[in-house]
Amino acid sequence: MSIPLSVGASTGQKTAATVAAAVFLVISGVGARVFLKVADEVFAGPDPLNAADGASPGFVMPVVALIALAAVGTIATVLLRTIRYGARLTGSVLDVQGAFTSGSADLATADVWLDSEPEYERRPGGEGRRHTGRRIPLLVAQGPSGPRIKLRLRDMNGALLPPRELTALADAVESGTRPEPKAAEVAAVLRRLAHDPLGRLL
Repeated sequence: MSIPLSVGASTGQKTAATVAAAVFLVISGVGARVFLKVADEVFAGPDPLNAADGASPGFVMPVVALIALAAVGTIATVLLRTIRYGARLTGSVLDVQGAFTSGSADLATADVWLDSEPEYERRPGGEGRRHTGRRIPLLVAQGPSGPRIKLRLRDMNGALLPPRELTALADAVESGTRPEPKAAEVAAVLRRLAHDPLGRLL
């Protein structure tokens, strides 16, 4: 049985992110053209750094190009993560798709443990991000020869994964036989998050 996990963006969120990225890139492109035109007018005339009249300083174009590339790279990374990020549990095998990479691990045999990362939100007005004071729980797994993969146990809206999905992850972890108790402890926490109302508020 294959279960898509609710960690990725919804269709509406993907559409909104794509539209926002397109608008930002258009505005950035227009802004860059206006800036270059103004810079060319400001620096028109004899240039003390160059012998030729009417030449703009050589540093203007590279600086604008670097800023534009940085902005495009940032937007592209965020957009790719929003569109591509997702996860699926097939039997006991967990597949996680990131912006540029993907990985899988068999939860029945892999080393598994729980971790967390700080949660951030946009500041009012959209200027930068701030720490919410909460942490996002992560399920981490690594097979004998595979990559380490991390699964966020919250969806894009900040809510914990549905109980059915957390229970399926716990079942997958417990489906293997391991001598150490760590896997059983991980499965127990996953079940608590799935069924304990107070746990789901964390």
